[in-house]
Amino acid sequence: MTDVQNYIVVDGVLKDFVEDLASLFDTLSPVAEGEQTFAQYISERIDNEDQAVQEEIFAAIAQKSSVLVSASEKDFESAYNLVFHILTFSANIKELLPIILANLSTSPAYPNGPTLVLAVLTNLFNILPVSSPLRYDVFLSILKSADASDNISLIVPQLKNLPVWLKEWDVDEKATQQIYLTISEIISKQEPQTAYKYLYTAVSSSPAPDASLVQKLVATALQFSYEFDDVFALESVQQLAKENSPIYNLLLTVSSGDYAAYKTLIAAQANLLTSAQIDAENLNRRVRILSLAKIASQANQPSIPYSVIASGIEIPLEEVEIWIIDAIRAGLIEGRLSQLKQSLSIHRVSPVGQFGVDEWQTVSQKLTNWRSSLKDILDVLKNSRENAQKEEEKLAKIRAQHQQQQQQQQQQQQQLAQAA
Repeated sequence: MTDVQNYIVVDGVLKDFVEDLASLFDTLSPVAEGEQTFAQYISERIDNEDQAVQEEIFAAIAQKSSVLVSASEKDFESAYNLVFHILTFSANIKELLPIILANLSTSPAYPNGPTLVLAVLTNLFNILPVSSPLRYDVFLSILKSADASDNISLIVPQLKNLPVWLKEWDVDEKATQQIYLTISEIISKQEPQTAYKYLYTAVSSSPAPDASLVQKLVATALQFSYEFDDVFALESVQQLAKENSPIYNLLLTVSSGDYAAYKTLIAAQANLLTSAQIDAENLNRRVRILSLAKIASQANQPSIPYSVIASGIEIPLEEVEIWIIDAIRAGLIEGRLSQLKQSLSIHRVSPVGQFGVDEWQTVSQKLTNWRSSLKDILDVLKNSRENAQKEEEKLAKIRAQHQQQQQQQQQQQQQLAQAA
């Protein structure tokens, strides 16, 4: 889908195009003896210059294009290109487009039929003006066709252009939400992380999204993200908090990194995960990783014993290193493992949960410890500098004495030489 070519160049006169297409339609869909052929229908009207009659012809061509599903592999794309070219002369293209898109929802029987349909839809997308809102409907059809034929990988590279396209098409918030939601649903199986981002965009693009959609966003975030600040910031999610929604309480508990609180919540609401369609095992694992990061963030020492981690997330001591590695891979912590000391040296920890009084107290304590450590370092540096100065003064004194002795020896040697 490019914007380089905005029309299809087809040689000939429009009347010839229509007659050729009518002949092809009759070949693909013969009528019974005595019935009117499509070519005859066209010939009766083609020379009539009345606009209404011309629009009847365009509408008939749009309807009849369904027979192109039986066209040969060689003729399928070129025949549809001819249909598109003819219909660009219609003043009612907006009404005719849904008919064409419906006809293209069925692919030809040959093996690469779905790919050819994508090619045809792409051609249609490109012949429409860059700013035409009709491109929106065509792109939706492209997405659905790619999904049905397992060719979505051909479309994903184009998704980066979607924000610009939506502005060019000047679509409303509802249409914007719909297309992002469609993309999220289509790519959820192949790229769940990316699907979550499009779902987030779908929800955030509407000032009042459907409550079920917001709950779906929260449930998806719990399964595919470790950062929830953007989710909490949405007004629609804040509305869930006002309603004391169970899914919001789950989000709040998970994001806090409190594994014990999570277990208590799940025990009290046994059906919560099932109703939200959340994988219990996956979420349990993610909460443990968040809890591990929370333990690291609250540590007042530069290293944490494995035993503290094992106790905090309720795992055997021998599994601690595996969980630490998972937390590192998740980007929540950076550190060095010591099997000898059975401890984790912390280099960096991402914040876990919402920042409240307890978190500020932790920061304050760490700053106090840091200031104390800096003072100790400064004292050591000061003592080292003073000792170095004393050593330098001592060496300078020794060098001066040595030089004085050398001078005295030289004078004595000179005196002995003169006496001789």
